[in-house]
Amino acid sequence: MKEKYKGIPLLAIRAASGTGKTTLLTNIIPLLKAKGVKLGCIKHTHHSLSLDTKGKDSSKLKAAGVNQVLVGDSQEWALFGTSVKKNKTLESMLSHFDLEELDLILVEGYKDAELQNIVLHRSEMPGDISRLIDKNTIAIARNHNEELNYSLPNLSLDNYPQVTNFIIKHCLSKESPGDLS
Repeated sequence: MKEKYKGIPLLAIRAASGTGKTTLLTNIIPLLKAKGVKLGCIKHTHHSLSLDTKGKDSSKLKAAGVNQVLVGDSQEWALFGTSVKKNKTLESMLSHFDLEELDLILVEGYKDAELQNIVLHRSEMPGDISRLIDKNTIAIARNHNEELNYSLPNLSLDNYPQVTNFIIKHCLSKESPGDLS
């Protein structure tokens, strides 16, 4: 199990599309920040991605042929890039982070990566979550009391303080052996 990337804990949030991965993250991130946790987040997408603004200098530089443009001011920065590699790995994405600025990296998606993870389940979402649960799953967050027959901690999906405290306890309060270097 990979629990860290170069010393920074990793935690994946896994669920079927539409279950509320982003909703959970956008609700627990402010709670983690309030506890002083410096966060990074990677969201995997299967869709075409274009974040730059057409007509801006950074877009013009990309159009002129550079592979990567880093745009920044005194407080924020963004890296826009393209790669000849068709399938960017999680590790290649992680390599872009300034790890000195982070305590925890949250990962949405990359469901095939061997990362410690929390699996989400909503009763109104059809489908079997067993394909998402693996040896790296540390909890199930759900919005129901139906028996799931897994010997994992059960969290309330909509109890954001409970999920936040679980993450702090299990990802930030212990030494984790797995380390992607």
